[in-house]
Amino acid sequence: MGLGDRLVDAEAARPGARIALALVPPGAPRPDDLPRDAAIVRVDRSRIDSVFAAARSIGRALDEEDAARAWVDSVRQGLAGISASSLGEARPHVGVVLESDPLMLAGGASLETELIEIAGAESVTHGGDELRIGFDRIPMEHRSPDLWLWIAETPPTRAEWARARVQLPGEAALEVFALPETWLADPIHHTARLRAQVAAIPKR
Repeated sequence: MGLGDRLVDAEAARPGARIALALVPPGAPRPDDLPRDAAIVRVDRSRIDSVFAAARSIGRALDEEDAARAWVDSVRQGLAGISASSLGEARPHVGVVLESDPLMLAGGASLETELIEIAGAESVTHGGDELRIGFDRIPMEHRSPDLWLWIAETPPTRAEWARARVQLPGEAALEVFALPETWLADPIHHTARLRAQVAAIPKR
């Protein structure tokens, strides 16, 4: 049985399942129905470095430190390769939309911004320490990116799309990138998809 086969998300566990370890968001209480001997690892899925730290904690909890280390090294190398593929290219400016009512963008400390920059773009919120930021807080000089990119698990509805489009200034297109909740199952694949979309942004 490998490392991945022994991990269970506490929110998705089947009733009566034998759980060796549960992944719980930071600050959430220990689920009442977990066995007493089940290990708990707090996982902040919004930051890649936090995910790596959690993977190492999971490895220790399951006596699978070598497997955890190998997974972290593999993902790090894969992400580094994607980042290196854009060296020497102009970095397009991208504004990451998260919702339209009210209009909210991914802040500089968000997973979405981190992935955008690995994929070869520059976020309009680069350098900030917020996870989410209201559009009204974006400086005027950053409100005309090369692309507005809506990143979400499911595509926006027609009404959400229309509401965002009328609020976004400038001539940049609005596109969608689907990032599933299960992105951790294959982070290289999803980041490579994002890299391909960034690479296709028309150069101005």
